Amino acid sequence: MAKNNFEFDLYRLVVQDDQSLLDFMGRPIQSDEDIVKILRNASSGRFDRNVRGPKNRVYWSLREAEEDRIESHRTLTVRLIRSVSEQSGITVTEHGISDAVSEVSPPMGLPIYMIFYMDRHLVAVEHASSLMTSDFWRTAVHDILDASSQSLELRSSLRLEPVPEPAEILDAFRSFDRLIRLRVHLIIPNPELTRITRQLYDRMRNGGIRDYLQDMRNSGGLSKEEGQLPFSSAAMAQQGYKKGEVILDGILGGRRVTLRTGRKAARGRIEQVRDFVRGSLAAAHTKEAQGILGAVLSEIDRIADPPTES
Repeated sequence: MAKNNFEFDLYRLVVQDDQSLLDFMGRPIQSDEDIVKILRNASSGRFDRNVRGPKNRVYWSLREAEEDRIESHRTLTVRLIRSVSEQSGITVTEHGISDAVSEVSPPMGLPIYMIFYMDRHLVAVEHASSLMTSDFWRTAVHDILDASSQSLELRSSLRLEPVPEPAEILDAFRSFDRLIRLRVHLIIPNPELTRITRQLYDRMRNGGIRDYLQDMRNSGGLSKEEGQLPFSSAAMAQQGYKKGEVILDGILGGRRVTLRTGRKAARGRIEQVRDFVRGSLAAAHTKEAQGILGAVLSEIDRIADPPTES
């Protein structure tokens, strides 16, 4: 496969309530329409983030929220741009080398595409190695979305949580000869459920629970049966309804082992060349753009199979 093909990282779009706010301070996110409003509002230019680091000043922006339908599927494409307006370093002069600060006006931006698969609350984020060496980009996106939510008087926010490679968490779960500890922070799923996660979802919903931090321990070994709580929790985390990593600890191959998994997003690829994909997406609603979006949705479905049971 060509190295310059279009690649993306897969994230789950989850809703997070602000527990510090009271009911009269805003309403929670209740529908996809609320989510779309937040994304469109966030792309207005009112909530750009200005971040000063030790060596540079960076602006993060969301722009050009474009909605489309691919067959019966609703999508929203948003561009994330990182612009470097100041860069500290050294410069060479006729007298030698000295420290300097370079300023660019207007700053040059590095854009990437974020494709929101609204039917499944999944997000394909164009992979750019120069942008994703750290998690700063995701922090900036969350900050922008938080500001957008607050301006709409909503007391929920949106988060992008990595969807692991297929079966990554469940394979790690099953690999232990004796699983002694499972630590996972779950977020109530919406809209996707499976037969395995339905019971846990009902328990959370009936208890009014949106966030569920579990730290299960048993020196004799936790149950790994499908109908039991440890397996259901691992299955929900596998779908991306979690915060951060999943920690598993136990006996594996005769020795005590701790595995940390679920922090890295699965990688998707489509056959088209990256520059062609980006050019097509820039021309919203065209036949080419719809073809690209359809290919991305198909690749998402391959990575994260749609649930067949609920």
